[in-house]
Amino acid sequence: MKAKKSLPEEASGSRDEEADRRKQLADRKAALHWLGTLSIVGWSIVVPILLGILAGRAVDAWLKTGPIFLVLLLLAGLVLGCGAAWRWIKRRLDDGEKG
Repeated sequence: MKAKKSLPEEASGSRDEEADRRKQLADRKAALHWLGTLSIVGWSIVVPILLGILAGRAVDAWLKTGPIFLVLLLLAGLVLGCGAAWRWIKRRLDDGEKG
């Protein structure tokens, strides 16, 4: 025969379950936050690189040169994209310290 829990033990058990649920929810929110952050950082690097490739190919075709402008504008896109990502991350970290 099962021993019946007293009222304080039942309340304690439900509080523990509620605390576990809240912790799981907080963990999910944190994971989604970081996933969103990584997505933004990734796109802020990829888009300037792709624009540099497209512009470089267009300039090379227009001037009938080798891939010199493709390489130069690809590198410029890489530098601009990494700089944008760096500024975005730094701003988010600074906001996190203030809040």
